[in-house]
Amino acid sequence: MIGIFAVLYFALFSEKQNPNSLRNRLSKEEVKKNFNEASEKSRFIISNVNASRNLEAKPKSPQPEVAAKISISDLDLGKGDVGISCGSTVEISYGIYTKDNKQIKSVSSEKLTIGSNLNEIIEKNILDMKPGGIRNILVPHNFKTNNRSINELLKFHDSDLRYQVSIISSSPPNTAIKISCE
Repeated sequence: MIGIFAVLYFALFSEKQNPNSLRNRLSKEEVKKNFNEASEKSRFIISNVNASRNLEAKPKSPQPEVAAKISISDLDLGKGDVGISCGSTVEISYGIYTKDNKQIKSVSSEKLTIGSNLNEIIEKNILDMKPGGIRNILVPHNFKTNNRSINELLKFHDSDLRYQVSIISSSPPNTAIKISCE
């Protein structure tokens, strides 16, 4: 116990000239100086926090959203005089690929009537094609449609998608059936 008091005595009351001694660091002037420095740093931090809160609270000016658009490119135009139009019945084969050419789906034969909306992306983008024609339909990853399965496919793969469609055969529109191709 006496040893502890001796250490404290020497720490507090000896080495008055040493600025790093415990006595000098615990002096009124030094404590006040350290307290003022801490207070200034705290005010600086608080002002930065308040400024960042104000920035977050400000409503951001709305940026015009650019609608993503599908693009097409023909690899082969096909043969024949009459192209596919609204109401035509077609037999197609197609594959769906990600941006890095990973195949997602492959269909060797599917029959559909243009305007039935069974396969919206393909139906709207094969108009005017002819039998034997091959077309790439490029769907950007941020494309939005009312078709939930297409939106989910784009979201799941987080990639642009490429449909490669081949027209196997087509027949003229059936005028007895009322179909809308809007």
